[in-house]
Amino acid sequence: MSTGNIVYGNNYFPRPKDEKRIWRKIAQGDHLLLLAPRRVGKSSLLHHLKDNPKPGYAIIYSYVQDCTDAQEFYMKLLKSITQSEFVTNTVNVSNKLNGWFSKLSIDFSIEAFGVKLAADKKTSDEPPIIDTDVIRQVLMDSLKETDIILVIAIDEFPDALINIHKKHGEIVAIKFLSGIREMCQDVNFNKKVRFIFTGSIGLDTVAKKLNLSNLINVFVHTTIEPLSDIEAQKFIDFYFSKSSERIITHHLKEIIIKQVGWNMPYYLALVCEEIVDNYDDSHLLEESDILNCVEQLFEQETKTKFSHWRERLNRLEKQEKLFAESILTLVCDHDESLPYADIFNLSQHAEYKDNVNANYVLTCLKHEGYLFNQTEDNTYQFTSPLLKRWWTRYGR
Repeated sequence: MSTGNIVYGNNYFPRPKDEKRIWRKIAQGDHLLLLAPRRVGKSSLLHHLKDNPKPGYAIIYSYVQDCTDAQEFYMKLLKSITQSEFVTNTVNVSNKLNGWFSKLSIDFSIEAFGVKLAADKKTSDEPPIIDTDVIRQVLMDSLKETDIILVIAIDEFPDALINIHKKHGEIVAIKFLSGIREMCQDVNFNKKVRFIFTGSIGLDTVAKKLNLSNLINVFVHTTIEPLSDIEAQKFIDFYFSKSSERIITHHLKEIIIKQVGWNMPYYLALVCEEIVDNYDDSHLLEESDILNCVEQLFEQETKTKFSHWRERLNRLEKQEKLFAESILTLVCDHDESLPYADIFNLSQHAEYKDNVNANYVLTCLKHEGYLFNQTEDNTYQFTSPLLKRWWTRYGR
């Protein structure tokens, strides 16, 4: 197994509670917002659902994080649909789609390395105009002769919305999101197509910042939960069954779980990977060995394992990013949880008071998996001791 990559097939660790919840909501006819931080297994979960659909459903996956305008987004969506296993294996749907692409002056030609998307120069020198009306007509017509309900999982959708807003402004962003909402509210369309919009930053947070909150009330929120301690122990056994012949004692598994502090497979796997890399199966592991492996995660040459924690702050505006970094450093400097009052006082500093939406930044830090809020006393902690240790050394 390798950490940080999408896992498939037998390398996927089952998440039955999350999987069951998602299928239940899809069966209810909901369009979902699957919001969870990076490195918690969203994409792996989506690919597992795609490869193991419930009877009567097919799932198509589309990654849209880099899209900067609506046309690019819709073209990416069409391309994902066209090259999906469901479409290529369903002759009547494929034929219908090809007929539509001919009408739209889009040429999808099958080549050795997949599907090539290009404007048909014989018909027009301009690329076709694709919008939600076109997407709706194409899908409704193509699916009418099948009983399959199509679920389209659109990964990192909030990033696409941010990119469109930055490049084209508020009016274009409103039009784009309004079109998505209108399509999802179409009763007949909803009988054949459901969407799962995913992101590591909350669409609700982005929409609130961009004053677009009224455009996302059609979507139903869900997330990926951390593993329970019992599930985390099973994951550790699962990891070692794939990478070595070592048996980890219950006590040592408890040490790993305590050190990670946030039972997401990626972070548990980081420690397990260090153990496999550093100790032969014949070595009798002790608690000090586990602690040594955790410490090695923070050596200079391996700090890139956590570099995404800083990179994800780059989506914030300059002053927002500085404020976020100041919050994280403030949390580092507290042995216990940080009271919200301290964060509020920080937000009143001259460089932030009139330039930063403090609640937006704080919400981003929670959605991105940096911090969690203890609601009973309104204090904040890092989600994982690993993150706190890394930020203390390299994040400041």
